[in-house]
Amino acid sequence: MTENDWLAWRKTGIGGSEAGIILGSNPYRTKRELFYEKTGVEPVNEKETSTLALRWGHALEETVAQEFSYKTGLRVYQMPEMYQHPIYPFMQGNIDRFIDFPDGTRGILECKTGNPNTKSKWNDNSLPFHYEVQVRHYMAIMNINIAYVACLFENNSDTMEIRKIERDMILREK
Repeated sequence: MTENDWLAWRKTGIGGSEAGIILGSNPYRTKRELFYEKTGVEPVNEKETSTLALRWGHALEETVAQEFSYKTGLRVYQMPEMYQHPIYPFMQGNIDRFIDFPDGTRGILECKTGNPNTKSKWNDNSLPFHYEVQVRHYMAIMNINIAYVACLFENNSDTMEIRKIERDMILREK
């Protein structure tokens, strides 16, 4: 699928990264910006949405996945497809990686990068809420019960934070 086709497909539903925007917990985009993007009320300026941080995050996704696999011993792999919930097709997602667990079940790995200024949001085993919402969205789409978020903050594997999320059919706002 071309990038233009992919962007057009994204306009037909709600992706995991957009779930946090809708809940008002994403610090990078507003509900209004998302509404304008989805409805075409105001064209999205690609240069504004494709920030350096987003480009670096995409470029380092494979590195984060490999380091997660090295640290955990779990097999991770990519299946680059666009997924939709079977009953609620407006729920869409691009899953970064899948995980094979030793018991034969499958999980999700969401790969993130961050800068030292955002590392405090991961203190005390916490996870930024908009990332949790994004991953829970993917878990619902794929009917998967366990997911991990791995975030690399610098070019040192000691700065990687890994958080496990278990599916909760009734998510309570924190």
